[in-house]
Amino acid sequence: MERQQIIMKYLVLFALFILPSSLLAQSGGDYGLYVDSARGYSTLFRGELSMVYGVMAPNDGSTYFAYSERFEKGDILFHGKWYHDIPLNLNAHRDELNIILPDQGIILSLNKQAVDSFSIGNHVFVHFKQGENSWLSDGYYQVLYEGNVSLYKKMRRQYFWKIDSSLYFRKGYILLEDFYLWKEERWHKIGTKGDLIKLYADQKRVINNLLRSKGLRFKKDREASLIEILYLLDNQ
Repeated sequence: MERQQIIMKYLVLFALFILPSSLLAQSGGDYGLYVDSARGYSTLFRGELSMVYGVMAPNDGSTYFAYSERFEKGDILFHGKWYHDIPLNLNAHRDELNIILPDQGIILSLNKQAVDSFSIGNHVFVHFKQGENSWLSDGYYQVLYEGNVSLYKKMRRQYFWKIDSSLYFRKGYILLEDFYLWKEERWHKIGTKGDLIKLYADQKRVINNLLRSKGLRFKKDREASLIEILYLLDNQ
């Protein structure tokens, strides 16, 4: 009975924790401070303050950012203009591009509709804007390969929580990855090797030989496998 009461207590607390939090919009006074320290980049600072996760912050060592909590310098094509060497990070839970204001440590979420593409370190992303004849959702996608075909990756950090056998309340973010191939004027979701072979039925032996020679297992090494295969098929 006591164990059930403790579990119920955690469930009630969790219900309170997940109530939506509103983002804090920039006030006129705040924006004046931002512009003063913008160093020519004030156009980037017209978004919103990044959401503070608070009780939804992970306690299992995971992160809601795509790779890590570390901001890396990158480039942004924003409102048709390039900005270079900006400290960037991608919140893969909310699909938001974050920057840090100079010398202030304040994290902002950029206006998504104004972002066309960006890079974080060596990772290149595009903002795919869904058209009328496309089922691929609007959002940020990492560009993995560009040739006769294009390969995009969608990264998502999914929030989870659970109470383990010792009644410890564990919460964090799981990384999920989906791969999309643009071929023959349409998008194809590639989840298995079979999905790819359906699109390259006449190359099945070539694909299997390549994976074997590279020591790659498609299920475990999807990203590396896809890049190697597409490069080979484009250049054979």
